[in-house]
Amino acid sequence: MTDKNRFVELIQDKNLKRFGVVLRVSPEGAIAGSAFGYDITGQWRWENGYFCRTMSYGSGDVPDNCQMVLERDDTLRFISDRGQGDRADLRLR
Repeated sequence: MTDKNRFVELIQDKNLKRFGVVLRVSPEGAIAGSAFGYDITGQWRWENGYFCRTMSYGSGDVPDNCQMVLERDDTLRFISDRGQGDRADLRLR
């Protein structure tokens, strides 16, 4: 997926979930949720076809990263480092 409008359409009024993780990604650019009992906060932007985000997890910061996003049924796959790194599948609920 390279289109911000499609991404926003999918996340609108939904949570992104996987084992131990629940995230809310707002169309306005905010990220909020929790992972294994720790709060997650952050901001996102769409840059050159990638989902780019900065986040804090618990008391630490997660480095800025731009991620490729793939859509399959009710799941979004985020692949770090512009599609070259680790991946995480999150279900839209």
